[in-house]
Amino acid sequence: MRSIKSLAIGAGFCFVTLAMFVQGFLPAILPESRTKQVSRAVRTDLGDVKWVRYDASDYTPLETLGRAVYIREGCWYCHSQYVRPVAGEELRWGPVSEAGEYAFDLPHLFSTRRIGPDLTRVGLKYADDWHYAHHWDPRLVVPESIMPSFKWLFEQARVPVRKGNAGLELERTPAVARYFTLRKDTPVRLFPNETGVVFVRPRPDGELPIDGAPVLDLTPFGDKPPALTSVLLVVPTKELVGLVRYVQKLGTNRGAWREVFEPQNVAVSVMGIPQSEDLIARGKEEFEEHCIGCHGAKGDGNGLAATFLFPRPRDFTIGVFKFRSTPS
Repeated sequence: MRSIKSLAIGAGFCFVTLAMFVQGFLPAILPESRTKQVSRAVRTDLGDVKWVRYDASDYTPLETLGRAVYIREGCWYCHSQYVRPVAGEELRWGPVSEAGEYAFDLPHLFSTRRIGPDLTRVGLKYADDWHYAHHWDPRLVVPESIMPSFKWLFEQARVPVRKGNAGLELERTPAVARYFTLRKDTPVRLFPNETGVVFVRPRPDGELPIDGAPVLDLTPFGDKPPALTSVLLVVPTKELVGLVRYVQKLGTNRGAWREVFEPQNVAVSVMGIPQSEDLIARGKEEFEEHCIGCHGAKGDGNGLAATFLFPRPRDFTIGVFKFRSTPS
């Protein structure tokens, strides 16, 4: 009986030691990835898209900063970064992940939960402006989103406005002087939304000041601009600029993989939609659920997210939006 007990204790100790070695010491002494090579989709001179072997590139200093912010803010709690080779995930997220994609990831950010979407292939899917709007208020661009806002990653300053010769002007406050060089020959057009929030597009390096003088532009509101006595300037910090750069980097080592899929073309000339009150009601419901944030409740392109976006959302009320003929 005593020998069996001793044997069990010894076996348990051996298994614990083996587990510590495999999961603790072994990963520390081996490189995180044995290769930097990945399969990359490239378009040839003949217009074909082919897969080639390619060395993945490292992060830039700004992307590295963004990755640190991504870790610090706990983005990996809800977002995974691994397309698994099961359950047809490549049909939803893109090509299955390869080891070389993680050659420069220390620590890796695979994550184990998907409260939010997988971000492995999110790079360049959306514009930078969309990401800034998304971090300011996710519900502006994804109404059903449960993601929290990250407004602390923006610098914010409430600035009074005054009437000038060309319309409303910003008072020259210390915040305005810090955000802009105030060069008169380089106007920086700013588009407030109806609540007075004004997004200030950052420099590529995320530094301040921004070259130019701010000019408020209310022309998208036509002859009924909002009555503003002050505006809230919203400027992404360098940390947020880096975070957006990092997110835009994800998946780009795999090249033009989206072009591998066959385009789903519809012959518009033979397509017709019958006039139906049910379809109109359904379309109105879809618009209210998914489009108001950018295009506004009236469809005039003045949604609350419009201040973040360039080009601005299309104005559907002028009736020339078909085939991208709306001026923007």
